[in-house]
Amino acid sequence: MSLHKASEINPRQMLIATGGGVGSWHVVETYQSAPWLASDTALDSVLYESLAAQPAIAIDFPAFTDGRGYTLARQLRERYGYRGEIRAVGDVLIDQLFYMHRCGFDAFLLREDQVVEDALNAQHTFSLSYQISIDTPEPLFLRRLREAASQKASLQERKEDDYSVPELKYAVA
Repeated sequence: MSLHKASEINPRQMLIATGGGVGSWHVVETYQSAPWLASDTALDSVLYESLAAQPAIAIDFPAFTDGRGYTLARQLRERYGYRGEIRAVGDVLIDQLFYMHRCGFDAFLLREDQVVEDALNAQHTFSLSYQISIDTPEPLFLRRLREAASQKASLQERKEDDYSVPELKYAVA
């Protein structure tokens, strides 16, 4: 069976993303156990119904090269609308955190040889992303088009203001 009730994992620090964005991570020392999904879990509506009320779900990465956990997180967020904490556990490396967050993870239990302070320092490595994801539902080209249209409209308003004739008011004596 791919759903496991996780006992307390080896106590160590975990990163939590708050406020919805990379750059708002903080470290916690204690955390509650959560149902544990193996990377080969076939997520369906029956399994989701048993998980829906859980405040947190842990997804295992047995190897950093196993990307199936990313799919599970996206399915939980996009297909089922899960709003609780999705926690990455197992072979979790600092290099993966940005991408995990984009797929819906908001808590990360790093592999034991990873330094939490390094992860906190690396959270601003990427400033933009091109593709859509859980955290950015609009691709970069559309964001840029929208910004350009807004700037153009703002410039047009300023030009119109520059050429407008001030209204003269006459006082009747």
